Amino acid sequence: MELTHIRYFCKIAECKNVTHAANELHVSQPWLSRMLKSLESELGVSLFSRNHRQMLLTAEGEVFYRSAKSALDTLDSATNIIRSSSQNSLAVPVSIHPPLSAAIKKFQELHPEISIFYALSAKERAEVDFLTTSENTDPRKYEAIPIFLEEMFLLAPSDEASDPVELIHFKDRQFIFPGDGSPASDLCLNICKSAGFTPNIIMHSDDFVINQRIIATRRCVMLIPESRIGNLSPEVIQLHLSPPEFRQIFLAYPKRDLQSRASKLFLDFVCEYFSTTNRI
Repeated sequence: MELTHIRYFCKIAECKNVTHAANELHVSQPWLSRMLKSLESELGVSLFSRNHRQMLLTAEGEVFYRSAKSALDTLDSATNIIRSSSQNSLAVPVSIHPPLSAAIKKFQELHPEISIFYALSAKERAEVDFLTTSENTDPRKYEAIPIFLEEMFLLAPSDEASDPVELIHFKDRQFIFPGDGSPASDLCLNICKSAGFTPNIIMHSDDFVINQRIIATRRCVMLIPESRIGNLSPEVIQLHLSPPEFRQIFLAYPKRDLQSRASKLFLDFVCEYFSTTNRI
């Protein structure tokens, strides 16, 4: 049983939804589901009762959650004491939005004495100093500030009309949406309704490869933020929207992180950087 798996179990319990928890943890939903099944198998009990919309803790799950949360809080408190003494290093996820990557590069040029550590493993990602997110974070644990707007695109079969496109022209097409009930799915729905129609959603999926195959074979479309677009197959095209649509990206950090000199310097720099580049 890994410590990170216990942390992720607690996040699922708090979100009551694997997809929502995966988005907050910046891991894939299928991987998180497999991890939970492995944890339940190891414990020999079901930790959740599952229905279509929510995952609720079983009696055994409640007991495990209370004990695990208490142990994690104690461990985090001890970790924070140690980390607060580290004044010249920062940990950030290896997968962050390109604009923040550019900001980090500039920050390193100005402050070469501060080391930037890129978190690779699941355990490391759970302990970063800063992360970017498009979703609301727990105000009891995190501070979050808006830093830039990320453009939304439409993925469509490669023989579609010229770029850019008006979304209303696709009102009769079938849509693929992100995970059901997720903030990303809600955003896509709001964008379609703002364009003047309610989309015909045929499936919810966060698997980029599978989504491309369905777009090509069933000639459906999908709204997607720029940072989620991977390598496109020849059968799929990325189209700009007219008028353009965006989602707000936040810089989030655990409240304890600003105890360090490096964290304070980085936060001040990021606010100034995106203000002067007109991206806030």
